[in-house]
Amino acid sequence: MNTEYGLPLHSDILLRFETFLPKLRKTIGRKRFLHSVGTLHWAVVLATRHDGDLIRAATAGLLHDCGRLRTIEQVEAEFRRRGLDVPDEDLDETVAAMANRLRSGSRYAIRWTKSSINAGLKAVANEVIDRAAAYELVTQTILKDHGIGLDALEAKQRPEFIGE
Repeated sequence: MNTEYGLPLHSDILLRFETFLPKLRKTIGRKRFLHSVGTLHWAVVLATRHDGDLIRAATAGLLHDCGRLRTIEQVEAEFRRRGLDVPDEDLDETVAAMANRLRSGSRYAIRWTKSSINAGLKAVANEVIDRAAAYELVTQTILKDHGIGLDALEAKQRPEFIGE
């Protein structure tokens, strides 16, 4: 295992990227580079657990953010050059066709992408739910305004909160 970039990585996998890593680091900057190396690590972990291709997973993890290096103008120009500039009226049909192609793609890539997105969403949702539950508990047990609100609701009147 190699920890040169702050994460435990398999040396044999790092060696495949040995000449490329310094150039990538210089091109994308330190922060994004460290993020990409971290993503490489977790891609390899997932590929190992699911009998995937470790080199392909490592490559995908390392390069997943490289598309962010281009401006929107550059991307639009590339789309036009490749004939992928889609008129507004054809956009829904084109997106549906792309989604169908993606859906029939690599089973593991799709699963891992969904799992990654869902993990982030769950973390945010859990934090929001925990905080909301804590605030609700405080309002129900400590604040007088909660009782005032319930009494007004029961009496079908407008509450007159006191801010306590």
